[in-house]
Amino acid sequence: MELLWLFAIVFALSGPAGAVLAIIAVSRLNALSARLDALERRSAAPAAEQTDVPRPEPRSEPAPRPAISQAAAGLRRPAGSGTARARTPLLARLEASLAQSWLVWLGAVTLALGGGFLVKFALDQGWFGPWVRIAAALFAGFAMLGAGDALRRRPGLFGPGGTAGQAAPAALSGAGLVTLYGAVYAAHALYQLVPPPLAFAGLALVAAGALALAWLHGSALALFGLVGAFIAPALIGSDEPNAAGLFAYVFAVSAAGFGAARLLARRTIALVAVAGGLIWPWLWLSLPGGGVLALALYLPLLLAAALLAGQDEAAHDLPAGRVLRDWGLPPAGLLAAWLAAGGTGLIGVLLLHRDGYSEAGLTCLAALALISLFAAWRREGYGPVPLAIAVASVLALCVWPQSERQITDAGEQLAVFMGEAPPPPLRFLPAALGLAGLFGIGGWLALQARSVKAPLAAVSAGAPVLILAAAYLRMNGFEPEPVWALAALGLVLLGSGACARLGARAGGFDAVPGAASAYALGVSAAAAIAAGAASQQMWMSAAFALEALCAAWLWRRFRAPGLPLATLIFGALATVRLIVTGEVFSMPIGPLPILNGLLVGYGVSVLALAGAARLLSHGGLDPRGAAVQSLTAGALVLAIAFVSLQIRHLLTGGALGADVYGVVEMGLHTAAWLFSAAAIRWRLGPHPAFGPRLVEYAAAILAGLQALFFLVLIANPWWGWPEIARPRALFALPVVNVLAMAYALPALAAGCYAVILGRQGARARSRLAGGLGVTLFGLWLLLVVRQAYAGWDGMAAAPVGAAEAYTYSAAGLVYAGLLLAAGVARRRASLRYAGLGLLVAVTVKVFLADMAGLEGFWRGLSFLGLGTALVGLSLFYQRVMPRLAAGRPPA
Repeated sequence: MELLWLFAIVFALSGPAGAVLAIIAVSRLNALSARLDALERRSAAPAAEQTDVPRPEPRSEPAPRPAISQAAAGLRRPAGSGTARARTPLLARLEASLAQSWLVWLGAVTLALGGGFLVKFALDQGWFGPWVRIAAALFAGFAMLGAGDALRRRPGLFGPGGTAGQAAPAALSGAGLVTLYGAVYAAHALYQLVPPPLAFAGLALVAAGALALAWLHGSALALFGLVGAFIAPALIGSDEPNAAGLFAYVFAVSAAGFGAARLLARRTIALVAVAGGLIWPWLWLSLPGGGVLALALYLPLLLAAALLAGQDEAAHDLPAGRVLRDWGLPPAGLLAAWLAAGGTGLIGVLLLHRDGYSEAGLTCLAALALISLFAAWRREGYGPVPLAIAVASVLALCVWPQSERQITDAGEQLAVFMGEAPPPPLRFLPAALGLAGLFGIGGWLALQARSVKAPLAAVSAGAPVLILAAAYLRMNGFEPEPVWALAALGLVLLGSGACARLGARAGGFDAVPGAASAYALGVSAAAAIAAGAASQQMWMSAAFALEALCAAWLWRRFRAPGLPLATLIFGALATVRLIVTGEVFSMPIGPLPILNGLLVGYGVSVLALAGAARLLSHGGLDPRGAAVQSLTAGALVLAIAFVSLQIRHLLTGGALGADVYGVVEMGLHTAAWLFSAAAIRWRLGPHPAFGPRLVEYAAAILAGLQALFFLVLIANPWWGWPEIARPRALFALPVVNVLAMAYALPALAAGCYAVILGRQGARARSRLAGGLGVTLFGLWLLLVVRQAYAGWDGMAAAPVGAAEAYTYSAAGLVYAGLLLAAGVARRRASLRYAGLGLLVAVTVKVFLADMAGLEGFWRGLSFLGLGTALVGLSLFYQRVMPRLAAGRPPA
């Protein structure tokens, strides 16, 4: 039986041996190809020299090629062609790439997979004991390393000019590294043959060997070894995974990758090292199980290793004098450190959420914060690192679970204060206070040692404010609370003092524009939170808008690169809160028309966002850029919403949440939206930017849909639904009444919009808006006649009498004449066509409806009026049309 096992092992090892032989054979073939190329160049050189001689000279015959050269040339060139390389460059490149590189690396991958599957097969079959299996894997790994080094020392095997001389040794060495990684990991995690310290030492030795070999063989070996080392635990697998062993292994591999990226200055290696070091914790958290302590220890160590690897590159100054888009990619070590900071912060949040925000997870997050602040204090390039951890900390507080009564609302807090309920576990609030103090104080101390102070000033000034806002949101839901207002005022005082001291030490705020802007934004944000905590919800949105104005002013004052983005974020927060959340409908704003809470919540926000857009535009930003146009669009949206809410406040007596939406309110809203679209078009010209143009289109489309579907059909007082078509008789004057507000005013707004569009060349949309105005005004005339005969209460049920029917015909004739006269005076064919169409409709009504329904005096009067109108309009056209055709103004 032992003899059979020996034959089986020899047979399994023949696969890797065959791959080695294949690599050597391909390399020899490549060497032969290189020699043939050299012979061809030598034979072509005399012919090329002859072209430069003015008179012919006898040429010596080229030496005959060896038979093998002729055969090889026949393989590489088609018969009868002397320029096959020029005719088929793609095939030649594919052939060279396949022979010199791809086949070599394919053989290396075959070696790595063969070794891994051999270990897996031996494990499944129960062959030998654990020690024999590990020893065989170690022997195979060192054999591959030896073969790779032997090939590297004999470059003559591969011929001059080939790249296989570098690829083949690197591929064999990479396969050996993967095998050694797997052997050490299996000895500790699978078989428990060695204790954790010894296994860690073995992994460290393999990692050191990988660095040394990468220095000899190039960056390709480092990438190959890293990818294979990260994949090795998945290939071997385990029924009972060990978190401590896994993360010790992954940490050793990641640290080796950071070192290789630093030595070889390759960003790809840094990316692979960070990705592998973060993917395994993410995979572990996606599976049920423990290992929280191991992961909580692993994340700070991973961040520390990345920071140590890039500390030399982080000592250089950041390009703070340039805008963010011109910074370019950082060096390899610095890039790895930044990515590791962001990744470990996010994994830390996942760990906290997975473990129910235990002490281990909170300690891990605090350790990440301390390490990042210490690194920023020591190196200039690590200033953005604490920013990533601070963002992760704020995110952790925002998603803190509501269970286990760690977070309580205002009612439960009052019950605890009154002694009516037991106090909840004090974990959320101490964590928030500890993190706020850590970033605030640590950021302030770290920036004292740095020349580029803006990132650390953002940490010191912004993180405590954001943490306060997150805690306030989770515990109070932005309900008024004096305690939180006092806490925010405390941050205002601390931030103001820090900003003043910073300016005094630097010799003025102009010397530290970014840091001064960060503290100014932090102070104003804390003041906004204080105002919101002491008042109602809508004031918080106004505070956000004022923050946008403050950020725009600071940008114009200091030109700090991140301030336009901060302006845009604050403007978006204000707009979304006021438009999307609908908080204004659930809060008292006062009974007075116009002079109510809407004037502050929406009016102040409109002025603040418009002012911010103006400051950015006049300060040098592109007026058609994203920041300026987004703020302008936000101001326009809030202005339209402000007018609409004031209309609703007026018609509902201050009850914005009232369940009523009558025809008068629909008409006023339609008019307001159309006037807004007309104002945008009139103020910004025929080609507004994307943001204002989008607002204009939205307002016009909403107004048109509401007018056609509600004012004309559903909410019409004559034939509409009674529950929304019976308005209160608010404006009871003869002209300024309900119908005028619901129909005549929107018609006037549509007409203004049509005139402005027509003057700017938008003919199609001008006709649509004009048609809407003509329709609404004609409907207003009909409803006025109906109200005059039937009254408000009888508009839907009272029968139509003879006099009323005649009045409709007369009103239609008058309206048709007005449209024709306006079309002639304004030289608008669309108005003339509308007047003629209405005239035809009135004629049909007279001959069909009036002839059948009217009798006696009213029938004769109807026909007399129609005939007089038709004759007069005919004479009018005969007099005017020649002048219109000649291009002269009508008399």
